[in-house]
Amino acid sequence: MSTDNNKSVQGDLAVSRDTTVGGDLQTRGNATVDHDLRVKGRLYIDSGNVDDSYKGLFTSVAKLQERYPNPRPGWNALVGTSLPAAVYVEEGGKWVATGESAGEPEANLNEYLQSTEITDITTILD
Repeated sequence: MSTDNNKSVQGDLAVSRDTTVGGDLQTRGNATVDHDLRVKGRLYIDSGNVDDSYKGLFTSVAKLQERYPNPRPGWNALVGTSLPAAVYVEEGGKWVATGESAGEPEANLNEYLQSTEITDITTILD
C-alpha cells in the first residue's frame, strides 16, 4: 500500500485559507510577500544581491572584528555601549573608525506616561 500522496499542479495554484508545510519548502522561481513575513528561527540569506551593509552595534572593536574579520566594501557598524556610537566602515579590507557618531536612542514612554499620574510637579523636579 503506497503512502505517497503527492499531487502535482501544472499551472497556477491559489489557496484561500491557511497552509501548513510539514517539511522543507523550496521555491524555484520568484516569490512575493504582500503582507508581514515572520521568521521563527534563523534566517540565512545566500545571495550577493542583498543590501546588508549595516552589521549592527558592537560593544568593542574586538567583538566587531571577531564577528566580521574580513569586512567587504560598503559595510558599516557601530561600536560603543550606548547610542550614539562610533561609526566604523570597511576600508582596504579592515574596519576603520570614521570619527563620526551615529544612532539615535529611542525610548517609548507612552505606557509610563499613561500609568503615572502627576499631581505635584515639584516632586518630579528633584
